[in-house]
Parts: sequence; C-alpha cells; structure tokens
Amino acid sequence: MLTEQATNSDQIVKIVNLPTSDHKVEYVNVQGIIEVTDFNKKFICFTCSICNKSTNAYGNGDFWCDYCTQKVATLPRTKFNIQITDETGSVIATVFTEKAEALYDVTATELAQHAASGNLPIALIEKLSRPKKGCVSLKAYMYDYGGINQCIFAVKSISDPIDAHKPLQLEAAQPQPPIPHVGAAAWVLEQLESL
Repeated sequence: MLTEQATNSDQIVKIVNLPTSDHKVEYVNVQGIIEVTDFNKKFICFTCSICNKSTNAYGNGDFWCDYCTQKVATLPRTKFNIQITDETGSVIATVFTEKAEALYDVTATELAQHAASGNLPIALIEKLSRPKKGCVSLKAYMYDYGGINQCIFAVKSISDPIDAHKPLQLEAAQPQPPIPHVGAAAWVLEQLESL
C-alpha cells in the first residue's frame, strides 16, 4: 500500500462534481486513471532545508529563506502534476515528494540530476508515462488569479495504485491464403462472379 487508505467507495466524488470556485476548502476523494501529462516541467522544486517551504531557488546551494530569516541550504523535492480521469471528466492535481516518489518509484535526487539539462532520460520518461489506477484524496485550495477565484488541488494521499494498462493479448495470427495479384478490373469481375 502506497499511503494510508484514501477513501472507501461511498465517499468517492465524480470529477464532474468537484468544487470549482467554492470558497470552502475541503478534502475530496476521486477514483480513476492517474497520468503524468506534462513532460515540459522540471518535476522538482527546491525548498528550504529547515522549514520545507517552497523557494525561488533554481538549484542546489544556499539561499535566504524569508520564512526562517536565515541563509540555508536548498532541498530538492519531487513535484509534478498528474491528471486524474474518471468517466465524467478529468482534473489536474499537484503531487509532492513522498507520494510522487512512491507513485512512480523515482527520487528527487534522481530528478534533480537531470533538472539542469532539462532532459529526462528515456527510461525515466517511460517510468513516468505509465498510467496508474487508484483512489486519490485531494485537498482543494482557493487560488485567486487576477480577481478570479478557482479551486486547485493537491494530492493528500493515494491508495493502492496499480498499473492501468495490461499487456496486449494478441490472438495467434491465422495464415491467410495469398491474394493473387490481378488487375483491378479483373479482381472486381472475379468478386462479382463469386456472388
């Protein structure tokens, strides 16, 4: 189990019913397909090594933390957006550190190594491209952008994610008799005569 059980089936909300501009902050539980959809992000952020609050730092090193009011080292944390889709729609949510790392078996250190170049190795992209299926507990936050309020979501917990795709089970191909190569008109006549 990845984290604590996120929900039971009678608490699951359909994505179409998620809050959009409600001023009440609440937790909601959704169930569906979980996917990373934006590979243009860096997948990490740098936080204060003391208070863990987000910073404007762009890499490892010391910086001034406005919250701790001192010079501290940065700490890389995994952070990326996932899209959760059910039969009614989809929603984007931000997943952080332990939940993100456990969901896709990656570490912030591993991602930070590639953040400077902006290029993730193919193996890491393949790992992050695997859709999962699970139950996700989301925390809704109000976000004000230009006087417009909207809800944004952060992942609180994910319970028992499993790979959402199964390997294709191809049926054994039956040998087909070769199609004789004939002119188009002759082929049409043969087809009409066989009726």
